[in-house]
Amino acid sequence: METISLARPLLVNGKELTELKCDLDGIGVDEFARAEARSKKKRGGEGSSALELDYTMHLYLGFEGIMAADPSIDIADLERISGKDLAKIMAAGRFFIIDTDEESTGEPSGDASESTPTSSTRASAK
Repeated sequence: METISLARPLLVNGKELTELKCDLDGIGVDEFARAEARSKKKRGGEGSSALELDYTMHLYLGFEGIMAADPSIDIADLERISGKDLAKIMAAGRFFIIDTDEESTGEPSGDASESTPTSSTRASAK
């Protein structure tokens, strides 16, 4: 879990936060889809660009990681963040997309899929 230090404190539920925890491992299918929908809405419904270059998507993935780490923080709170703090959160979301695998635990993300014991594809005859 990453900690993002804020240059400008964020007021959430009457408390000033100077740092935010960001749990990128807490982003699942629903959180990813929500980030994608919010990103698309901010872009005016335009088609998505290459995921690696979609900075709005990176930002909303960072927001989802923050909300996963602290459910008391709402998207409306996060959308009040400005300046370089936005860039820090966007960088966290970008790391989710372009993972260098340096922090990978090697643990599986869930139950293994059922595999087919034999190939179901015929070899091509030459």
